[in-house]
Amino acid sequence: MIVEALDTCNQLRTFFTSDSVLRALEVQISQIACNAPWKAPEGCTQWFTGNSGTVYSYNYQGGLHVEEQEYVNCIRREEGKCSMATWAESTEFKISGTGSTSSTDDDCVTDYVYVPRARTSLTILKNVDRICGTLFGFGSQQTLYTDRYPFIIGVSFNTAEAYSPAETGTLGFKINYEQGIACGTQ
Repeated sequence: MIVEALDTCNQLRTFFTSDSVLRALEVQISQIACNAPWKAPEGCTQWFTGNSGTVYSYNYQGGLHVEEQEYVNCIRREEGKCSMATWAESTEFKISGTGSTSSTDDDCVTDYVYVPRARTSLTILKNVDRICGTLFGFGSQQTLYTDRYPFIIGVSFNTAEAYSPAETGTLGFKINYEQGIACGTQ
Protein backbone atom coordinates (compact mmCIF):
# COMPACT_ATOMS: atom_id res chain seq x y z
CA MET A 1 0.00 0.00 0.00
CA ILE A 2 1.40 3.35 -1.00
CA VAL A 3 0.64 6.29 1.24
CA GLU A 4 1.84 9.82 0.62
CA ALA A 5 3.65 10.96 3.77
CA LEU A 6 3.98 14.37 5.30
CA ASP A 7 7.31 16.01 6.10
CA THR A 8 6.17 16.16 9.71
CA CYS A 9 4.92 13.37 11.96
CA ASN A 10 2.92 10.52 10.35
CA GLN A 11 0.82 8.02 12.27
CA LEU A 12 -0.40 4.56 11.37
CA ARG A 13 -3.47 3.40 13.31
CA THR A 14 -5.21 0.06 13.14
CA PHE A 15 -8.54 -0.66 14.82
CA PHE A 16 -10.18 -3.99 15.52
CA THR A 17 -13.63 -4.44 17.00
CA SER A 18 -13.97 -5.69 20.57
CA ASP A 19 -15.11 -9.11 19.36
CA SER A 20 -12.05 -9.59 17.18
CA VAL A 21 -10.35 -12.94 17.15
CA LEU A 22 -6.59 -13.23 17.36
CA ARG A 23 -5.10 -11.22 14.50
CA ALA A 24 -1.60 -10.49 13.25
CA LEU A 25 -0.39 -7.48 11.36
CA GLU A 26 3.00 -7.16 9.69
CA VAL A 27 4.14 -3.74 8.54
CA GLN A 28 7.21 -2.85 6.53
CA ILE A 29 7.80 0.82 5.81
CA SER A 30 10.00 2.18 3.04
CA GLN A 31 10.48 5.79 2.14
CA ILE A 32 10.66 6.75 -1.51
CA ALA A 33 12.11 10.08 -2.56
CA CYS A 34 9.56 12.41 -4.16
CA ASN A 35 11.74 12.73 -7.26
CA ALA A 36 12.55 9.02 -7.67
CA PRO A 37 11.96 8.07 -11.34
CA TRP A 38 10.34 4.76 -10.29
CA LYS A 39 7.93 6.37 -7.82
CA ALA A 40 4.25 5.57 -8.38
CA PRO A 41 2.07 8.41 -9.69
CA GLU A 42 0.16 10.38 -7.08
CA GLY A 43 -3.17 8.78 -6.20
CA CYS A 44 -2.03 5.18 -6.69
CA THR A 45 -2.55 2.94 -3.67
CA GLN A 46 -0.73 0.05 -5.32
CA TRP A 47 1.80 0.19 -8.17
CA PHE A 48 2.36 -2.73 -10.53
CA THR A 49 5.10 -2.96 -13.13
CA GLY A 50 5.81 -5.45 -15.89
CA ASN A 51 3.94 -6.65 -18.97
CA SER A 52 1.66 -8.94 -16.95
CA GLY A 53 0.64 -9.63 -13.39
CA THR A 54 -2.17 -10.18 -10.91
CA VAL A 55 -4.04 -7.70 -8.72
CA TYR A 56 -5.79 -8.93 -5.55
CA SER A 57 -8.34 -7.15 -3.38
CA TYR A 58 -7.24 -6.71 0.23
CA ASN A 59 -7.88 -9.91 2.24
CA TYR A 60 -8.70 -11.92 -0.89
CA GLN A 61 -6.74 -14.88 0.44
CA GLY A 62 -8.65 -14.57 3.74
CA GLY A 63 -11.91 -15.25 1.90
CA LEU A 64 -13.76 -11.96 2.59
CA HIS A 65 -13.01 -8.61 1.03
CA VAL A 66 -12.44 -5.67 3.34
CA GLU A 67 -15.42 -3.34 3.41
CA GLU A 68 -15.33 0.46 3.07
CA GLN A 69 -12.47 0.63 0.57
CA GLU A 70 -11.80 3.24 -2.12
CA TYR A 71 -8.45 2.88 -3.81
CA VAL A 72 -6.68 2.67 -7.16
CA ASN A 73 -4.34 -0.05 -8.39
CA CYS A 74 -2.10 1.53 -11.03
CA ILE A 75 -0.27 -0.46 -13.69
CA ARG A 76 2.75 1.16 -15.30
CA ARG A 77 2.42 1.31 -19.07
CA GLU A 78 5.43 -0.56 -20.41
CA GLU A 79 7.43 0.69 -23.39
CA GLY A 80 5.76 -0.09 -26.71
CA LYS A 81 2.50 -1.20 -25.06
CA CYS A 82 -0.76 0.62 -25.65
CA SER A 83 -3.54 -1.69 -24.42
CA MET A 84 -4.30 -3.93 -21.48
CA ALA A 85 -6.36 -7.12 -21.21
CA THR A 86 -7.92 -7.99 -17.85
CA TRP A 87 -9.62 -11.23 -16.80
CA ALA A 88 -10.56 -13.32 -13.77
CA GLU A 89 -11.43 -16.99 -13.48
CA SER A 90 -15.07 -17.72 -12.60
CA THR A 91 -14.17 -18.56 -8.99
CA GLU A 92 -11.92 -15.53 -8.50
CA PHE A 93 -14.33 -12.60 -8.79
CA LYS A 94 -17.16 -12.26 -6.27
CA ILE A 95 -18.24 -8.68 -5.67
CA SER A 96 -21.88 -8.35 -4.57
CA GLY A 97 -24.70 -10.59 -5.61
CA THR A 98 -25.83 -14.14 -5.06
CA GLY A 99 -26.07 -15.59 -8.58
CA SER A 100 -23.52 -16.45 -11.26
CA THR A 101 -23.79 -13.22 -13.18
CA SER A 102 -21.77 -10.22 -14.19
CA SER A 103 -23.10 -6.69 -14.06
CA THR A 104 -21.82 -3.37 -15.31
CA ASP A 105 -22.15 0.39 -14.82
CA ASP A 106 -25.63 1.40 -13.55
CA ASP A 107 -26.14 -1.98 -11.86
CA CYS A 108 -22.91 -1.56 -9.87
CA VAL A 109 -23.63 0.92 -7.09
CA THR A 110 -22.47 -0.67 -3.84
CA ASP A 111 -19.34 -2.73 -4.53
CA TYR A 112 -17.48 -2.72 -7.83
CA VAL A 113 -14.14 -2.50 -9.59
CA TYR A 114 -13.58 -0.07 -12.40
CA VAL A 115 -11.43 -0.33 -15.48
CA PRO A 116 -11.85 2.87 -17.52
CA ARG A 117 -13.31 2.25 -21.00
CA ALA A 118 -13.30 -1.55 -20.62
CA ARG A 119 -14.77 -3.45 -23.54
CA THR A 120 -14.83 -6.93 -25.05
CA SER A 121 -12.64 -5.88 -27.98
CA LEU A 122 -10.57 -2.77 -28.68
CA THR A 123 -12.50 -2.28 -31.94
CA ILE A 124 -15.87 -2.10 -30.17
CA LEU A 125 -16.95 1.42 -29.30
CA LYS A 126 -19.35 0.45 -26.50
CA ASN A 127 -17.54 0.42 -23.21
CA VAL A 128 -18.21 0.47 -19.49
CA ASP A 129 -16.23 1.41 -16.45
CA ARG A 130 -17.74 -0.46 -13.48
CA ILE A 131 -17.89 -4.24 -13.10
CA CYS A 132 -19.57 -6.17 -10.27
CA GLY A 133 -21.41 -9.41 -9.60
CA THR A 134 -20.07 -12.90 -9.30
CA LEU A 135 -18.37 -13.08 -12.71
CA PHE A 136 -15.84 -10.65 -14.16
CA GLY A 137 -16.74 -9.30 -17.60
CA PHE A 138 -19.81 -8.78 -19.73
CA GLY A 139 -22.06 -11.82 -19.77
CA SER A 140 -20.09 -14.71 -21.25
CA GLN A 141 -17.14 -12.51 -22.28
CA GLN A 142 -14.67 -12.81 -19.41
CA THR A 143 -11.71 -10.88 -20.89
CA LEU A 144 -11.96 -7.11 -21.10
CA TYR A 145 -9.64 -4.71 -22.93
CA THR A 146 -8.79 -1.06 -22.49
CA ASP A 147 -6.50 1.41 -24.21
CA ARG A 148 -7.22 4.18 -21.72
CA TYR A 149 -4.20 5.59 -19.86
CA PRO A 150 -3.22 5.35 -17.15
CA PHE A 151 -3.96 1.64 -16.80
CA ILE A 152 -5.89 1.21 -13.55
CA ILE A 153 -8.08 -1.23 -11.70
CA GLY A 154 -10.00 0.86 -9.20
CA VAL A 155 -11.89 -0.45 -6.19
CA SER A 156 -15.04 0.82 -4.47
CA PHE A 157 -16.50 -1.27 -1.63
CA ASN A 158 -19.23 0.08 0.67
CA THR A 159 -19.72 -0.51 4.40
CA ALA A 160 -22.73 -2.82 4.28
CA GLU A 161 -21.56 -6.39 3.77
CA ALA A 162 -23.86 -9.31 4.48
CA TYR A 163 -21.44 -12.10 5.35
CA SER A 164 -24.02 -14.85 5.21
CA PRO A 165 -23.95 -18.20 3.38
CA ALA A 166 -26.41 -16.82 0.80
CA GLU A 167 -24.13 -13.88 -0.03
CA THR A 168 -21.54 -15.16 -2.49
CA GLY A 169 -20.27 -11.74 -3.50
CA THR A 170 -17.95 -11.08 -0.59
CA LEU A 171 -14.77 -12.88 -1.70
CA GLY A 172 -13.27 -9.92 -3.53
CA PHE A 173 -11.16 -10.43 -6.63
CA LYS A 174 -8.05 -11.80 -8.24
CA ILE A 175 -7.73 -10.03 -11.60
CA ASN A 176 -4.99 -10.85 -14.10
CA TYR A 177 -3.67 -8.32 -16.58
CA GLU A 178 -1.45 -8.38 -19.65
CA GLN A 179 -0.35 -5.42 -21.71
CA GLY A 180 -0.46 -5.57 -25.50
CA ILE A 181 0.72 -3.72 -28.57
CA ALA A 182 -2.71 -3.69 -30.24
CA CYS A 183 -4.11 -0.17 -30.06
CA GLY A 184 -7.78 0.10 -30.92
CA THR A 185 -7.62 -3.05 -33.08
CA GLN A 186 -7.90 -6.13 -30.89
